[in-house]
Amino acid sequence: MSAFSNIVPARPLALDVEAWQRRCMTSKKPPAPRAAGAIIALGLLAGTLIGIFLHQPSLGFLVGLALGSAIAIGLWLMDRRR
Repeated sequence: MSAFSNIVPARPLALDVEAWQRRCMTSKKPPAPRAAGAIIALGLLAGTLIGIFLHQPSLGFLVGLALGSAIAIGLWLMDRRR
C-alpha cells in the first residue's frame, strides 16, 4: 500500500453554476444612518447665544431647539429614502 493511496483527488474550482471569480465576497450592507444629535445641540447653542445678544436667551433656546429638531427630522426623512 502506498503512502499516497488515501489522498482524495482534487476537484475543479468552479463546479457551481456561477464561476467563483464572479461571486461577491460579501453581501452589500445598507448605508449607515446619519446622526443628527450634533445638529440639535448646535442649534441649541447657537439659538441661546443669539438670544443672549438679543436679551431673550429662553426664546433663543426654544427657537434653536425647534430649528435643530426640524433639520434633524429632515435628515431622518432623507435617510429613510436611501
